[in-house]
Amino acid sequence: DKVLHSWPRRARFAYCCFLSNPQNLDIGGIVGQPSRSPFALALQSAKCLLVVPNRNHSIYTRIWCVYEASLSYEHNKLIFTATPPIRGLPSRLLALAIGFATFFGLTSAAFHSGLVRPSPHMNCPVLLTISVVACASLLLRPSSCALRPVDDAGAMLCGVASAYCSAMRGHTSSDLFQVVNPTMSAVFYALTACFFAAREADRLWTLQTAVEASQLQRGFSGRLEDAQSSVDSDRQNILGEIRARQQEAAVEHAITVLIAAGMSTPDLRAAASHGVDISGAGWWCWAQIVVVGIVFVAHPLCHAIGGMSCDGLWGFVPWLKAAEGLLWFALFVRVGVDQRGFVAAVAVKIGAVPYYLGWAGWIAILMAIGRLHPRASCAPDMVGAFLWGPLMLSASLLGVGGCASVCTSATNLVLHGRCPATRKGSDESAEGASDDSLESG
Repeated sequence: DKVLHSWPRRARFAYCCFLSNPQNLDIGGIVGQPSRSPFALALQSAKCLLVVPNRNHSIYTRIWCVYEASLSYEHNKLIFTATPPIRGLPSRLLALAIGFATFFGLTSAAFHSGLVRPSPHMNCPVLLTISVVACASLLLRPSSCALRPVDDAGAMLCGVASAYCSAMRGHTSSDLFQVVNPTMSAVFYALTACFFAAREADRLWTLQTAVEASQLQRGFSGRLEDAQSSVDSDRQNILGEIRARQQEAAVEHAITVLIAAGMSTPDLRAAASHGVDISGAGWWCWAQIVVVGIVFVAHPLCHAIGGMSCDGLWGFVPWLKAAEGLLWFALFVRVGVDQRGFVAAVAVKIGAVPYYLGWAGWIAILMAIGRLHPRASCAPDMVGAFLWGPLMLSASLLGVGGCASVCTSATNLVLHGRCPATRKGSDESAEGASDDSLESG
């Protein structure tokens, strides 16, 4: 399941070392000259290297895997490690959906039966409660045992909030309903439930990859010369080739990047050489994607369609902000997988979060001075469209390598705290362990 789940996009075939070499025969003549061995020739024409981990040792305790990393570095190949699909995710998503639907139904029944009378003044406490729970979910590490109950509570509260807003349809002249009408508010709370589901996916993925990360590092000393082989002449030949090309330090660096980031690519190696902490940079939080979708697509579209933002000459502002959000999504899909962790983090930290804080602060000020009006979102939408959106897109276009060459500290600040998840590698053992590596084309 690891190979199928991690199969490189558009790859049509793979060369598998342990299946291609006659392991039960004397293969000394085939691999005696490492640079002319079958897998070395296959790797030269491959687009990437996919390594499949085993449960016993780090792949880089084996000299042939070290040599694969050496050749991949020399030829600027992308190195990925195979990972299984997230286990337990469907059942957790179903549980969150049931929690949302149950509390939506119970709250709706309480309102319609007259047991509880919905009031416009409940809107602010509801929004504040959901915001606090969402912030708690974001601040908790994905590996934290507290995250699961927080996400459960968040999904249930979103069900309550959606039911409340549905019951308040028609009340658009009081409090926050002037800014976002009840129907739109119900939609936003349903999307926020999707955020809590995404956080659960991030949590499960982090727990799963933490186990594999420990396996990848087990027994690896960080020094190529410590790698072993069942045939000592193979070890000497490979180390001799690497030293002759003066690549020993470079290959150790490439392996370090692979272990830290879950993959090793030219851009990630360049960023790491600038001092950027690229730990887990090969993966991203699904919750970050949902946040960008809510803030930079759903939010401005609701403003534009509902007439709750700029009008007249500046009527295009919410449409522009939504277009920037859609452009970011297109960019996210198009960039290399080694860039997506950075692109997702930068969109949240210099795009979505600054906009939302500015919008919430602006609305709070207008409410405090009694000047809240239906188009109050115009000012923060303009800041989002002309400042945060362009900054988000520019940093995403530069990528982790480009931003690292401009400002290492800022790049580390963006990457710090995003979901830590790593992919693991494989081992090719001449002693018959269940290890293999695939060159994909």
